[in-house]
Amino acid sequence: PFPPRGWVGGGGGLVLDYNFSFPEGAASALHVQEGADHFVLMANYWDGASLAVDSVLYQVGVASGVYSLAEHQRVPTNGARAWTECNMGTSRIFAVANFMGNVSLFDWDATNKILVPRGDLEASGASDVECFAIGSDVFLAVGRYFDAAAFSHHTSSMMFQWDGAAFLPFQAGSDVFATAGCRAARHMVLDGVA
Repeated sequence: PFPPRGWVGGGGGLVLDYNFSFPEGAASALHVQEGADHFVLMANYWDGASLAVDSVLYQVGVASGVYSLAEHQRVPTNGARAWTECNMGTSRIFAVANFMGNVSLFDWDATNKILVPRGDLEASGASDVECFAIGSDVFLAVGRYFDAAAFSHHTSSMMFQWDGAAFLPFQAGSDVFATAGCRAARHMVLDGVA
C-alpha cells in the first residue's frame, strides 16, 4: 500500500527523488489511487506572479524502496485551493476549488488515469471543497472565502447534491448558508448522525 506521510521502511521520512520539489504556490494535495497505481493531485494556488497556474497530477513511482513523483497531467486552474473526490459507485468525479473562478468538475478516466473536464459550478471565491455521502445521497460542500463582486468576506458558502447526472444546488444564497471568510468545508458526524 501507499506509505503514509513520513514513512520509509526502517524510519526516516518519505524520500522523493532529488530533482523533485513541489511548486512554490502549492496549496494542498490529494492522494488518488487507481488499482495498484498511486497519484498525488496538487492544487496550485499561484506561481509567485499569477493565480492562473496549472494544478498537477503526479504519479507515484517506487524503485529500490525510494518513492518519487513524475508529472502525469497538467490541469488548468485559477487560484486552486483544494481538491476533493466524489465517488458515485462506478464513477468518480473530482472537484477543485478555484479562488479566482468557479468550482471545476472532472470525470476520472480509469483507463488512461487522467482527469477529463466535466464543467463548472458557479461558486467564485471558493477556498475549499468536500464531497460526502449521507446514506445513498452524495453532496458537495463549497466553502467560499471572498465575494469579489461585493468586495466582501461576507459571502454564501454552498451545498450541491448529486441527482444521478449532475450536482444541483441544495443550499445556496446568503439567506440559507451565510458564512464570513469561510476557509474550510467539512461534514461532521455527531452521535452517529451525519
